[in-house]
Amino acid sequence: METDMRERRKVRRKNGQEDAREAALRLLDYRDRSVSEMRSRLAGKSYSAEEIEKVISDLMECGLLDDRRFAELLVRSGISAGKGRFVLARRLKEKGIDPLTAEQVLDKMMEEEDEGMLCLRRALSICGLSGCCEIGEDGEICLLQEEASTLPPGTDALDYFEPQDESIRSDRNARYRYREKEKARLIRRLLSAGFSPGIVYDVVRRIEQL
Repeated sequence: METDMRERRKVRRKNGQEDAREAALRLLDYRDRSVSEMRSRLAGKSYSAEEIEKVISDLMECGLLDDRRFAELLVRSGISAGKGRFVLARRLKEKGIDPLTAEQVLDKMMEEEDEGMLCLRRALSICGLSGCCEIGEDGEICLLQEEASTLPPGTDALDYFEPQDESIRSDRNARYRYREKEKARLIRRLLSAGFSPGIVYDVVRRIEQL
């Protein structure tokens, strides 16, 4: 009798692990997952801790779960979307990536993609200047030749922060308030995208000097 009970428990554990593995594979069919995320999702399906850990161990061993690969994919996607280091670090933490792995991945990928250049491209996009400016290899912002030809005579710059309303332009105090408000708005947008304050202020200064 005791032997039969042990055998039934073994069968239940085996079936539970197989079900958990199938559930895990279905989740991975949808998209890549971090180990922490997979553990949480399986726990929500009422599998036992033993079943979950066995499945996770097996998936890690065969390379279907890999926190470093997951972190690199997340950071690469974030960089493509114009996100800065702070936002990406927070997302990695939310996904349960350990701090050391997160720092190593961010260091590696931010080195490959200069954060200042990423911030500059994002700023130009926010300002609607991507189509009329280009960034040289040295990081200098240049007005495209065809755009430069449309500037008023005697003008060789494009001032994004300059008010269009003549009544504001002609009032020194109103003009100053307008420019500071527009700069502050751009700074908030870039900071919320996760770029560091030093990089953001430098980029805004460079756009002001266009």
